[in-house]
Amino acid sequence: MKQMKNLNEGFTLAEILITLGIIGVVAALTIPTLIANTNSAKFRSQFKKSFSTLKQAGIMSQAQYGFDYKDAAKNACVAPATDNPENVMTICAIFNGTLKGISYLGKGDTLKTPDGSAYTIKTAPNGGYDPMGEYTIDKYNMYALSDGSLVGISENIGFIDVNGLNLPNQEVSCSDGKVVDTGFKKGNRNVYDGCIVPNKPSNMTDIFPIRFDTDYGSIDRENIAPATNAVEFVLNSAK
Repeated sequence: MKQMKNLNEGFTLAEILITLGIIGVVAALTIPTLIANTNSAKFRSQFKKSFSTLKQAGIMSQAQYGFDYKDAAKNACVAPATDNPENVMTICAIFNGTLKGISYLGKGDTLKTPDGSAYTIKTAPNGGYDPMGEYTIDKYNMYALSDGSLVGISENIGFIDVNGLNLPNQEVSCSDGKVVDTGFKKGNRNVYDGCIVPNKPSNMTDIFPIRFDTDYGSIDRENIAPATNAVEFVLNSAK
């Protein structure tokens, strides 16, 4: 009579250990990339949300108080925490008068990262938008938005830090490293100068330079715009 196969046969210990080892190696190789790509996608989405919030603030200020970012950028903030759009025409006043849940944090050089070190900003690897020289952070008035982003403003320039005080605190950059100041261009806004910002931790970082007085004409009377081609690309690309 033919012997019946033992249905209780299973994997040997060696086979299980080899399988677990392979799974561990694959996880070690793929999980960091997945996390990095997830963070990059989050930075992109958060920037668009915060930028829209600031843009709407400019529109509301024009409707309620008769001035927008372009008008306000002519004047330095008087008392950043309390500037009132009914009394002064400053960007700080627009923030205070139109944004709910906003908090003034002080000058940039007073802020600390979670590990206790000074809050600093790194430019794009090959030189990015840095009109004040190494992001002289003490020049910036810093605000926290209700969505967790930070906004720094100094006269007509600024930046959005979508990751708050957390690292990497580095300017978003193009894949080819050529970050270009958009200046005060008029007309077609979708000019990236060949810039592409991939969802990689080396490019899609958390600092997005913006301008508060760029004049694109009547299509954007609120006068807030990307300051570099990298930020321009992120703002106008779907993913």
